[in-house]
Amino acid sequence: MVSKFNRFIFWTHLICALLTAPVILIMSITGVLLMYEKQVVHYLERIPAPKNGANTQSFRLNDLLKGDQASVPRSITLSVDPAAPIVIGAGMRGPGLYLDPYSGQVIADPAAGTRRFFQLLTAWHRWFALADEHRGVGRMITGASNLVFLYLICSGLYLWMPRIWKWSQVRAALYVRPGLTSGRARDWNRHRVYGFWCALPLAVVVATAVVFSYGWANALVFRLAGESPTSGQRGGPPGMARQGEFGPPGQSTAPAVPPRPLEEYIQAVTASMPDWRTLTLQLPRAGEKAIRIDVDRGYGGEPQKRSTLEVDLESAGLISTQSFADQTTGRRWRTLIRFLHTGEALGLAGQTLAGVVSFVSLILIWTGVKLAWRRYIRPLFGATPA
Repeated sequence: MVSKFNRFIFWTHLICALLTAPVILIMSITGVLLMYEKQVVHYLERIPAPKNGANTQSFRLNDLLKGDQASVPRSITLSVDPAAPIVIGAGMRGPGLYLDPYSGQVIADPAAGTRRFFQLLTAWHRWFALADEHRGVGRMITGASNLVFLYLICSGLYLWMPRIWKWSQVRAALYVRPGLTSGRARDWNRHRVYGFWCALPLAVVVATAVVFSYGWANALVFRLAGESPTSGQRGGPPGMARQGEFGPPGQSTAPAVPPRPLEEYIQAVTASMPDWRTLTLQLPRAGEKAIRIDVDRGYGGEPQKRSTLEVDLESAGLISTQSFADQTTGRRWRTLIRFLHTGEALGLAGQTLAGVVSFVSLILIWTGVKLAWRRYIRPLFGATPA
């Protein structure tokens, strides 16, 4: 009985791996290339200081609000890095403008080409960069492949287990053995060793992708947290821009110019969170009595380091602070899942780990396909198994 079950696991593992290898290959390659996307973009968009030595801001933020009401931006994003451009936006999905951090003049996006490159990689990663009308098909294929990939990881761990639990056999499956002369032996050894050591982080990367791909998986996250699947899903985590929301019926959605200098509102926030890295001021609409400022103390992918603060428009005093911990359990889990997929939730080390296991999955594909070719595919053409 055990032997039949082992054969079933082996053959389903082999067949599923061969069927999904091209898709997993594409997702793994793009995953590796997307590893340090935020860091690369941030580095390339930095503006050199003026040659005249005036490397400080020569304008006030309220100068950006001059003009008619239609020209008032909905948001202003500032970085602790003095060389990072100031970004003003008309809405969450509206076009943003990049300003020189020293002069306040509008400039072209310094990293426009790099952003397009990463957007193309993301499109390949998610739906093979198919046209809009075929995007659903691409998502369906990548979603199914992620489910199969998760099965390959679990079944691979089962097949990794030695038949007899002796240290000599376990040890042989824990490290890359030097001196193996047979290509088949080398591939088998590397397939088992790399698969074992990367199984857990790779399972996290793949399982989180399943949550994005299927509504039932997304709903399961909230149900496991004891919440309704629809609760807490509107909006985003603290620190994520929500400029495009509509106000109550009859209320103007156009931004209004605050009565005090923006620097005073920023000072109230930075006094509370001096370790901030990015601030996004959401300018108030007409009739609102507070300005909302999203604070990110991380590098963009650590939701636990994001907060949203409200500052009184008249007194510039801090009214409230909403942090990641203030969200419901299901909302926190779902947000963390989003950034565990890329490893960003664990900072630079997490990004690196996610990229490394994506690269290891390329090795697993390569060694697995070679093993199948030697043992099962090449004999079909009359060749003797190597």
